[in-house]
Amino acid sequence: SKQIYEAVTSLFTALETEGLDRVLAHANRYLDTMGHLVVGWMWLRQALTAVEQLPTAKDQDQAFYQGKITSWQFYNEAELPKLNHLIPGLVHRPASFVEMSTEWF
Repeated sequence: SKQIYEAVTSLFTALETEGLDRVLAHANRYLDTMGHLVVGWMWLRQALTAVEQLPTAKDQDQAFYQGKITSWQFYNEAELPKLNHLIPGLVHRPASFVEMSTEWF
């Protein structure tokens, strides 16, 4: 989506303007975002294949394909909405924890 493109682009721009340490401080959020995106894409591909195959599938295969479709629905409803929280943090990277000093503890 456009939001993900903007987030990744802003990270590459930030490498030049903010420095490596500051960008890498958000590596976990980036990995979470990309992981959710890629797994969602994989579930979507499986669900689309299942929708194609379901009308002509035998009984045992129907249950398998229905499971793929339902799994996609779950992932879409429960996991993909997490991107709404993760993506803004990549674009507007909070710096407060990077600016902390060990002497403050």
